[in-house]
Amino acid sequence: MYVANSSGASLQAFSEQGAATTVITSTPTITGPTGLVFDPTNDDLYVSTSAGVSAYKENGTADAAVSAFSGASSALGVTYDANLNEIFVLHGTTVSAYAPTGGTAVTSFTVSAGATAIAFDPYAKLFFVANATGISAYSETGTSQTTSFPALSAPSSIVVIQ
Repeated sequence: MYVANSSGASLQAFSEQGAATTVITSTPTITGPTGLVFDPTNDDLYVSTSAGVSAYKENGTADAAVSAFSGASSALGVTYDANLNEIFVLHGTTVSAYAPTGGTAVTSFTVSAGATAIAFDPYAKLFFVANATGISAYSETGTSQTTSFPALSAPSSIVVIQ
C-alpha cells in the first residue's frame, strides 16, 4: 500500500501488516502529491503533484523509461485505464491521456470547472470527476454522461471498487 504524505513531501509504502517498507522522497522531488495510481502492466506507481506526474518502481526509484508528461503541470489527480493502457491526468478543466511512458498527450477532453479528483471504472468504462458541486461522469472518449450523484458537497476524492 502506498500513502501520499503531502506535508512530508513523500510517499510511504507499507506492507499489509502496516510495516513501513519504502519511502519515496526525491528524484524528482515530490511536492504536494495530489493523486496515486498503480499500473499493473508495467508495475509503475504514478504520482500526480503540483509540478506534474512522475513514475516510480516498487522499490521507490524513479522509472528512467518514463519521460515527462508534457502539459500535465498542476496535476490534480491521476488514474489508469487498463482498457486503453493509458494514464489519465486531471489538470484544471482538462483530462489528458498519456502512454504509460509519458511524453505528449495522445488525447484530452474538457471537464467541469472546479475539478478536484478523478477515478476510472474499468467495467462501466467511465471516468468520474469530482468537482465543487458533485461528481460528473465521462466516457473513455470524454463524452459527458447523464449520471448524477445528488446531495454531495465538495467531494475531494473518489475510489472505484473493482
